[in-house]
Order: sequence, then structure tokens, then C-alpha cells
Amino acid sequence: MRESESKSISVLTRGIRIRVPTTLTVGSTANVTYLEYPLGIVPIGTEPTGFFGGGNRQTLPVKVVSVSNGISTIEITNKFSNFPDNQLMQKLDDGSFGTFNGVKAIYFKN
Repeated sequence: MRESESKSISVLTRGIRIRVPTTLTVGSTANVTYLEYPLGIVPIGTEPTGFFGGGNRQTLPVKVVSVSNGISTIEITNKFSNFPDNQLMQKLDDGSFGTFNGVKAIYFKN
């Protein structure tokens, strides 16, 4: 029997990426807001108890990883995984951006 030196490999996987239809500076950082059951997603009164106006609010750090043709790609830089990858945000009436998946939403204000 032989003993050998143990080795380990660390792999850094990328976070969820979201596309924003505005030009941002590559390498800059910001925050997005994640909400479940925000206003307007389901009829008032049908959301779970305690979720009126949105619940499970999380502020998530993001980094701008690329810009192409006026669309910036931002990447969530923590271990958040409650949203599909590569969603395109829409510009909202208040000038912010949002993307939606069922009862979940992510908002970005530039």
C-alpha cells in the first residue's frame, strides 16, 4: 500500500446572469432586489399570508460582466439560485427594470 499526497480542486461557478436593456459600465457593481409575490403578480388577496406587497425580499449584489448592442449582462455574485438564468429585463414605467418568473421578480434601478 502506498500513501500519496491529497489534492483538491476548487471550481468557481458563475452566478445567475440577467440582461438589462441599458448600457452599464463593465466591471461596475450594483444591487438588484428579489421579491416573491410583488404587487400586480397575483390578484390582491390571493397571495400567501404576510406576502401582501411582496415577501422574501433580498438585496443581491451584481457585477456587470458585458455590454453588447445596448444590452448589459449582470451577474449575481452570491449563491442565489431561485431564478432562471439569462432573463431579459423590461423597462418599467418608473424607469427601473424588472424581470418576472411566475410569482418571483427581480428589479434593478440604475
